[in-house]
Amino acid sequence: VQEYFADYYAVNPDCFSLNLKSSLVLETANVSRIVDGLLGLCLSLKITPQIRYTKSSNLTKTIAEDLLKKIQSNPSRNLFRQTNPSAVLLLFDRKEDPITPLLTPWTYQAMVHHFLTINNNRVDLSKIPDVRPDCKQIVLSPEQDQFYKDNMYKNFGDFGVAVKAVSYTHLRAHETGRNL
Repeated sequence: VQEYFADYYAVNPDCFSLNLKSSLVLETANVSRIVDGLLGLCLSLKITPQIRYTKSSNLTKTIAEDLLKKIQSNPSRNLFRQTNPSAVLLLFDRKEDPITPLLTPWTYQAMVHHFLTINNNRVDLSKIPDVRPDCKQIVLSPEQDQFYKDNMYKNFGDFGVAVKAVSYTHLRAHETGRNL
């Protein structure tokens, strides 16, 4: 029997989600879910991180203390192997830093999520009028879509250039097929 600690959803290789509707409110259910998700992440990565949090935030302090208690409650610590003793888990409170979202680049992935909402790598197009039945919900994953993989982190201008290049290539291929 093998146990997998996957109490989180890997959105990308460098990003994960706990699929919370709102994590800005200090509620017992939210804190418990965040702690369980972070514990699952630590267990799956086999690390015991040093935990650092924002001093002025009660939310991050509570999460850090509860996570540390859960990590220390494993008496033999056999589930946490120190593969990387320099691992640090940083907990930030978004309410303490209102400017960072404004400085974040507007990428292709961010645009799709903002306008259409990406949920577990699925985009729901059912509310868009005249969409084909087979396109009501599509999977948008870098493992399955090379264009998305190549452009997901590109800013709006670079993404526009990539769309123009793909459109031009498709147009040329379509014209070549018509000439045959």
